[in-house]
Amino acid sequence: LLAALAMPVALAIGGVAVDYSRMTATHSAMQKAADAAAIAATQELSVSSTNDSARIDAIARSVVNVHMGLPTGDGSVGVDATPNAAKTGIDVRLSLVFNPSALGRLVVARENPIVVQASARKMGSGKMCVLVMSQKDP
Repeated sequence: LLAALAMPVALAIGGVAVDYSRMTATHSAMQKAADAAAIAATQELSVSSTNDSARIDAIARSVVNVHMGLPTGDGSVGVDATPNAAKTGIDVRLSLVFNPSALGRLVVARENPIVVQASARKMGSGKMCVLVMSQKDP
C-alpha cells in the first residue's frame, strides 16, 4: 500500500530530474551556438563591412544549425541576429520552447521558454579574419 502511494511521487520526482538535466543541456548547447554565431557574424561584418542584415542573419542561422544538437521533439530554435547601432558588432538571441517529458508533466504541465543571448564586437578598423585550427587526437 505504501509503495502504491509513493510510486507517483517517485515518478514525478524522476520526471522533473530528467527534464531539468535535459533543459540544462539544451541551454548550454544554445549558449555555445549563440556565442559561435555572434563571432561568425561579426567576422563577416568585419571582413565584408556589409550592412545587409539578411546576410548577417543567414550566417548566424547557419552557424546555429551546425552547432545545435537538440533532443528529438524540442522544436526549432528561433534566431535573431542584429548588428548593433554603431555597426561594430552583432547581438544574437536564440529562443526555444522546451517541452517537458511525460513524467515531467505530472509536476510541470506547461512548456518552458529557453532564451540565450550573445554579443561580439569587432576591434580596430582593418579587414582581417583570423582562423584557429586544432587537430583532434585520434
